[in-house]
Amino acid sequence: MRTKRAIRIVLSSTLLQLIIVFSGLLLPRFFLEAYGSEVNGLVASIKQFLGYFSIAGAGIAVASNAALYKPLAEQDINQTNGILAATKAYFYQTGFIFSLLLLLFIASFPFIIQTNLSSSFIMLAIFIIGLGAIVEQVLVNKFTVLLVADQRNYIISRTTTVGVIINTVVSILFIKLNFSVLTILLVTTLTFYLRLLLMKRYIRKNYPKVDFNVKPSMDAIKGRWDAFGYQISGIITVYSPVVIISIFCGLKEASVYSIYNMVFGSLTMIVSIFSAGLSASFGNIIASDEKKVLIKSFNTYEHLYFMVTFFCYLCALILIIPFVSLYTKGINDINYILPTLGVLFVCCGLTYSLRIPYVILVEAAGKYKENKMLNIYEAILNIVLSLILVRYYGILAVLIAGFITGMIRTILFIVFTHKNILNRSHHKVIIRLLVNMVAVLIITFIPFTTAIDSWFSWLELAIKVVLITFLVIVSLNVVSDLRASYDLLRRLKLHTKVKSVLRA
Repeated sequence: MRTKRAIRIVLSSTLLQLIIVFSGLLLPRFFLEAYGSEVNGLVASIKQFLGYFSIAGAGIAVASNAALYKPLAEQDINQTNGILAATKAYFYQTGFIFSLLLLLFIASFPFIIQTNLSSSFIMLAIFIIGLGAIVEQVLVNKFTVLLVADQRNYIISRTTTVGVIINTVVSILFIKLNFSVLTILLVTTLTFYLRLLLMKRYIRKNYPKVDFNVKPSMDAIKGRWDAFGYQISGIITVYSPVVIISIFCGLKEASVYSIYNMVFGSLTMIVSIFSAGLSASFGNIIASDEKKVLIKSFNTYEHLYFMVTFFCYLCALILIIPFVSLYTKGINDINYILPTLGVLFVCCGLTYSLRIPYVILVEAAGKYKENKMLNIYEAILNIVLSLILVRYYGILAVLIAGFITGMIRTILFIVFTHKNILNRSHHKVIIRLLVNMVAVLIITFIPFTTAIDSWFSWLELAIKVVLITFLVIVSLNVVSDLRASYDLLRRLKLHTKVKSVLRA
């Protein structure tokens, strides 16, 4: 059942991420053509600032999920309702704080950046985008907590997929019809309300005994402050770069960063497909105290995840600059072709993605308190290094800082999980890293042609890079760990047989 649900989550998440990737690549190009780099940089900066403000609600979802694993497994509806009521109450409180931060942002942001855009335009843009963020923070998150804890992430994926498709189609249509930027942003905000209605309808139909209005069990998620400290690093690491760039370098430079970040953000989402829903699965195993099952399952997952991660980022290393050169062709208000920026994005993305399996274990085991201070130190060091280096390296500074702090924190995550959760030596993960680093050396020494002048020639290059990289990565990893490869194949075959029986 765990494997079946995990695979179902992965499949639904795969569809969603592919649609988000497609939409994320398509819409910014229309924005750049219609409104220019400055407006694109403004929208990217606003979204990053609002991401910062989500710190107000950090820790609630993670702590609530951890608290719900046991009552859901035991079908204790009273305890489940108490936790959900507390979750709702906390999200309402943080939603109020978020709203105050939004008002402060509206009043100050137009006057701390250098731009030719009017203050009234910037304020309206912040307000419209902020409305959608408030709906997510206050109303949607309480439903997602229940669905994630109950391993029904695929429902979240379905509702989000509908919203993304509608937003993409309507936004492009409105851009082609020469509607204003503010109208396009309003369309995006309205999709949050659609997602809310769809999720609310599903919860009422499939969880008839669930009640968010009972007496809240506030003590059940008292670990939210530990989870807050634990999550704050990730929030700052993800959202600080564009914020720092927009203030110290300008909105056009923020647009350059956002285009590369769009590509690598899409790549991160593709990689995260292979971790979707697994926190609940591992949480269930840990709660059941099945240590042998945990170690064996995690070993197989780690084996697959490393292959997928190195494969994706190796392909990106070769393809990113040809892609950006074609994507920004005809946009001449600032230079987008920065090879060093592409390499640094690969380094940062790889470093961050490699920690995800261990982050999943920490969250599944509820080990927030033990990790929160290290995460806070990472966040502080990241900000300090970025602010020091931005004067000398400009847009590159945030990536240099991110790589240094990210590498250190990822190593510490690996050490912690092996010592305190898996209780096994580090030799397997070290071997896996070395094997995949050999793959990196092999691929980087292959003389791929990168002089691309059309999307067709880029596609030819992409097919060649994907095939060669796949063969190198899979061959090295399978040979280096035959047992994990066999177990992975066995699990996939078992799922295929179960699926065939169910269809019959």
